[in-house]
Amino acid sequence: MKYKANTGLLGINDRKEKDTHPDYNGKVYVDKPGLYYLKGWKKTTKSGSPLLSLALDYADEGKQAEARDTYEVQSYEPQAASVAPAMTTSDTVPF
Repeated sequence: MKYKANTGLLGINDRKEKDTHPDYNGKVYVDKPGLYYLKGWKKTTKSGSPLLSLALDYADEGKQAEARDTYEVQSYEPQAASVAPAMTTSDTVPF
């Protein structure tokens, strides 16, 4: 299964063993660094477990500049274009 850029999934962490482990885990692929607005939709896996389907919207350049002044930003070196890695049913989010 392949995912579009700026999307991801967040599901219940079925490997949680301690209170310090996250309640949810998942993956997201973004096409470039910067400030994004995050949206989520409640969904259910085929086995009935709840998950959140995620989408990210890249903020406009004015908000990007504001974020660079507000947040600690690490330098970024763009790399050659690549395809988002495919998630499989063996990944941490149950499908």
